[in-house]
Amino acid sequence: MRISTEIEKLRLYAGSKKKIGVAELATLVPDSSVSTLFELVDALGRRDRLRAFGLVDTLLRQGEYMPLALNFLASLFRSRWPPRRRACGAPADSTGSLKARRPVWRAKAEQIHQTASGFSQTQLETGLKQIFSADWGLRDARPSDRLVMEKLILGLAK
Repeated sequence: MRISTEIEKLRLYAGSKKKIGVAELATLVPDSSVSTLFELVDALGRRDRLRAFGLVDTLLRQGEYMPLALNFLASLFRSRWPPRRRACGAPADSTGSLKARRPVWRAKAEQIHQTASGFSQTQLETGLKQIFSADWGLRDARPSDRLVMEKLILGLAK
């Protein structure tokens, strides 16, 4: 019901001719968990702990399933970790870069690039280990999602 309400609001705003951009979407649907996840990755890449804590708070208030948020974050880290991509057998072109095996949305491709530029190879590897640890923490008998995510932020945003 909430999604259909938001879609109707966007349809009415856009009318028959206007297109809605990412900035307008964030303004019109400020509680969108997808945009919040992208902002969280950006904040972590900039090592902005305060912003990351605020975004995790927003996600928790929205009722976001934290293992899903971790999965999104892990996919960004894994996609930029060259040893993993090479181990999967992805072919390299003449410049040494890897060809994509499947199409990627432009927004995700840009996010992957931003994530990569924010973290060194060693930080990506350490980050994946921290994400794995956080995932285990969220699956504990009685986890506090907030504490697990805040510990992850402290580790990633050093």
